[in-house]
Amino acid sequence: MNVIELNGVSKSFRDRVAVKEFNLQVEQGEVFGLLGRNGAGKSTTIKMMLGLIAPDKGNIRLMGRDLAQEHNRALERVGALVERPSFYEYLTGRKNLQVLARNFGSDLDRKSDELAERLGILNRLGDKVSTYSQGMRQKLGIVLSMLPDSRLVVLDEPTNGLDPQGIREVRQFIREFAEQGDVTVFLSSHLLSEVEQICTSLAVIDMGEVMVKGPISEMLKEENEVELQVGSVTRAVEIIQSVCESSVSEFPNNRLRLNLKSISAAELNRRLVNAGIEVSELRPVKRTLEEYFLHLTGEGSGG
Repeated sequence: MNVIELNGVSKSFRDRVAVKEFNLQVEQGEVFGLLGRNGAGKSTTIKMMLGLIAPDKGNIRLMGRDLAQEHNRALERVGALVERPSFYEYLTGRKNLQVLARNFGSDLDRKSDELAERLGILNRLGDKVSTYSQGMRQKLGIVLSMLPDSRLVVLDEPTNGLDPQGIREVRQFIREFAEQGDVTVFLSSHLLSEVEQICTSLAVIDMGEVMVKGPISEMLKEENEVELQVGSVTRAVEIIQSVCESSVSEFPNNRLRLNLKSISAAELNRRLVNAGIEVSELRPVKRTLEEYFLHLTGEGSGG
């Protein structure tokens, strides 16, 4: 079942195109990441998905319901944390949850306590929000997003303001819900390493257009590139260059990397061993999400 469907969705602000012909399907139980540079269209996409702004054209469906025609029904099982969460500073964390989520059910306190404990802020719910750090406010916002018995949770920069321990707690929290299979998470983040560890699929958006989308495992495959560790680098390079048309990169500890263009990994291993060269490791190369993103967008540095 597709929990999210965007069909030909576009949005412009005056003469600037924010999102152009966005098509997307997210299945139940996925943790889906939306990546892009600042101004790429991520926040606009999320706001359209939540009914905060209307698309100029296209159709959005949540849990099978048309957002334009059944706005309230489409959003009734959707929780969200968009940008920085806003709370009543003079109220406690618990009272904020009670006020902001008063229509979410009679077991609100029990559920909010359970979620807060899993995020490590249960002992602070009795304190006024004015005493909270940015990271604690972020965690309280995540708790709030899960309270309407959410089946879809939309998180815009969920680890914003968190320290490394807090990032780890949020990562584990999201993973646990995703593994249960009954909650779908859609998130945007600048922390590419976190997206790589949390998400199952993603889309990269740039200048309002989708550049690529699909499972992360498929995106990070480096076609035919291998790394090997050998006993003799000089002799191994000679053999490699004699049997395949590929440049060889050398790394410390007798490690080599190359792209197999005209020979299989098994055949290369056989040739090296037959030449008396010890091969202690031969494995396919998997690039990082950061490497993939920077290559795709042409950026020299992260943003």
